[in-house]
Amino acid sequence: MSRFTTHMLLVEGEQDKRVIPYLLDAHIVWGDNKSEFPTNIEAYGGVDDLLAEGEIETQLKTPKLQALGIIVDANDSLDSRWQQVRNRCLTAFPELSETLPREGLIAINDDGIRLGVWIMPDNQTSGMLETFLSQLIPEEGDELWDYTEVHLDEGV
Repeated sequence: MSRFTTHMLLVEGEQDKRVIPYLLDAHIVWGDNKSEFPTNIEAYGGVDDLLAEGEIETQLKTPKLQALGIIVDANDSLDSRWQQVRNRCLTAFPELSETLPREGLIAINDDGIRLGVWIMPDNQTSGMLETFLSQLIPEEGDELWDYTEVHLDEGV
């Protein structure tokens, strides 16, 4: 049985689906073609689609599922986003904490399914994937980043 069919990662959109493998590749071998990927990444049309009633609950009932990962942006409220994700997972994972652990969540339920949750940028603050990525750029000496920030501020 392929890991591709037993491991799922749910993300908000197509940009996340393209960026996440590059971040993961620093820690695990991602592979060059779909048959080598360690997980299937399912992109949604936004966080509202991913967190729609029944969506995560249905994913957790996928036959032969071994692991489900969820990566979403905190946006304006980390606590609110965690409660939304938690509420969708409670049926399959009734013991989930009221608060998201600082290191992210990894839980195993009675059926042996692993659940992983990461709320961007860092499980601690409001923000999004772009916030996380901007933290990877050195503070000084990156002319392209400086140029980008100036033009974003100008609305160009």
